[in-house]
Amino acid sequence: LGQVTFDEHEHPILLIGNQRLEGKIVRLRKPLVVCSMPRRSDGKRGGEEVWPGSKRKREVGDGSAAVGGRDDEDCISVVGVVRFKYLFKHRPQPVVFSSSSAAH
Repeated sequence: LGQVTFDEHEHPILLIGNQRLEGKIVRLRKPLVVCSMPRRSDGKRGGEEVWPGSKRKREVGDGSAAVGGRDDEDCISVVGVVRFKYLFKHRPQPVVFSSSSAAH
């Protein structure tokens, strides 16, 4: 999308084309968990699952997997935790590139 750099005060600066956005780093109230679902033997993700403590079924993927006992292949792994975000709330500033061959 663009290029993120940091100034001397550790504030993020986002450059998108010829526009510049200045922002700040904000701590999230509730951290977000990034998960990964393993691929099935046919190369697709998901299937039909029964959530613990519930008799409802939840469709994941194309729903072609059978419901049954849970084994190691049915686990969802946690890839990371997001605790901060970049907040850009001001209007973008235009970036003007000067030409070295400007006519006088």
